[in-house]
Amino acid sequence: MQHYKRLLSQWLLPKKRKLPLGFTLLELLIAMVVSSIITSGLLYLVIEIMQVERREAALDQVQQDMQRAIDYVRNDLQEALYVYSDPDRIGTLVQSDNKFPKKAEDTPVLAFWRVDPIEDNLPTLCVVGHADYDSTDSEFTQCRSLRVRQASYTLVVYVQRTNDGNPNWPGHSRLIRYELSKYTESANMVIRNGYRDPADLDDNNSFENWTPDLTRGNPNGSSAVLVDFVDDPSATVNRSPLSDPTEPCSTYGTDASGNS
Repeated sequence: MQHYKRLLSQWLLPKKRKLPLGFTLLELLIAMVVSSIITSGLLYLVIEIMQVERREAALDQVQQDMQRAIDYVRNDLQEALYVYSDPDRIGTLVQSDNKFPKKAEDTPVLAFWRVDPIEDNLPTLCVVGHADYDSTDSEFTQCRSLRVRQASYTLVVYVQRTNDGNPNWPGHSRLIRYELSKYTESANMVIRNGYRDPADLDDNNSFENWTPDLTRGNPNGSSAVLVDFVDDPSATVNRSPLSDPTEPCSTYGTDASGNS
């Protein structure tokens, strides 16, 4: 009888199952795959956001540099006395200067003469009473002109150089400013090599017919890059896409870095 009771109780009462003590290998593999997919997606999203921010920051910096360069050129032109209609001719005249950009990919885009005020008033040699002042000296004529003008003339040429593989300038092209001023030492009126004062020429078209004075040697000016990421001069970008309905809008507003 006791035996039957035990069998009946075992049959009626639910059996206790042993709970698992951990995850199976299959469960671990599935969890790893799912977590890897989620982590990869999050990392990809973070990287894309960082790249967008970096591109936006670079574009903003380029725009700021371009605006500063435009302001610089505008201020430079405000001091211009004579602007050449053919900057290539002036570039040919001063190409013997080692400081002048003269590679095959260089294109003079602007050339003019500007007025540079003589700082610190007159040069030392022009001060009456100075030990070196001599009214019969050949420099006396320059002193007399400086008293009237209180300035000298400087030749300025802007040159566009397309990308030449220099890693320091990754843009499509850059704008280089070259200048040939009159004096290396204005205090003692030391005239720069190759410089010829256009005001000293006899003809009425002294600026138009200007040539360097090679008797002093080859011109010896200075040059520096003004701004990078200037658009390629050979690029044709449609600035008015609405004029042609078939033209895609993506061609509008392409910057120098190739990003739209």
